[in-house]
Amino acid sequence: VMEVMLFAEINFLFNNAGVANPSVKTSDEFELVFEVDYLGHFLLTDLLLPALRRGHARIINTASGAHENACESAGWPEGCFKDWTYLPPPVVPHKNVTVHYRTGPATVSSSSYGIAKFLNVQHAAALARREKDNGIQAFSVTPGLALTGMTGKLDPSSPMVKAFCKSQISPDPSLPPNPCPFTADEGA
Repeated sequence: VMEVMLFAEINFLFNNAGVANPSVKTSDEFELVFEVDYLGHFLLTDLLLPALRRGHARIINTASGAHENACESAGWPEGCFKDWTYLPPPVVPHKNVTVHYRTGPATVSSSSYGIAKFLNVQHAAALARREKDNGIQAFSVTPGLALTGMTGKLDPSSPMVKAFCKSQISPDPSLPPNPCPFTADEGA
């Protein structure tokens, strides 16, 4: 990393590594999903900023629709990020929670995944504002629901998956529907 920071320019940075669970404390005393999905991206981006500035880079943080319901999914009160009470996030105990998706409520297992994804969105927004004069653009994107090793245990016919996929339908009827969930054959 030191060589890249000192000598190179970087044109693109895709922050895409992630885990979905479990919500446990790491040896660094952080919640695992927060550490891998957010802190890792934040630190890497910060360390590479000199090279990113030289390259007038585009930074893309992979987010998720899970950011919309991060507080509920963790079993925390609405507006849980209004202050620092839940940051850094504590371990999220495993329990059933009711999440109010755009398509209606569903009972799901608690998760800290949306928390990290919410923070990735906020990080991209802050970078876009702060680094604009340095020629950097930053974005957060949600790829939709992809059946990968990380989501392999999800049942595509479960109410949660169906609710999520229903919320991914474009309001513009002239656009073709995207497959949901995506499979490896469809580009996942």
